[in-house]
Amino acid sequence: MPGARHSASRIQVANSPDPGQTGVWATSCLAAVAIGTYLPFSPLAKMLGFTALPLSYFAFVAVATALYLLLVQAAKQFLLRGTAQNHAAKQENPPVAAT
Repeated sequence: MPGARHSASRIQVANSPDPGQTGVWATSCLAAVAIGTYLPFSPLAKMLGFTALPLSYFAFVAVATALYLLLVQAAKQFLLRGTAQNHAAKQENPPVAAT
């Protein structure tokens, strides 16, 4: 794919955001999650009509997120390994032009 780059640690395609800006997005998203998590436990909860979720919910979300990230990483490594093997095979056996 023209303009695409990849490495073992991260896959980036041509339409990905600028890597320098990902820190700003990550910080903004984490701040929004933190505020949303805190609100039901804050003094504003009663005024907003929020009720606190049980702590088992947060444990489930943490475990589900960790498992998801592990599965994505495993799939990415599996797919990149296949890509690297295909690339190496093409390097060893270049196509012969018909004459």
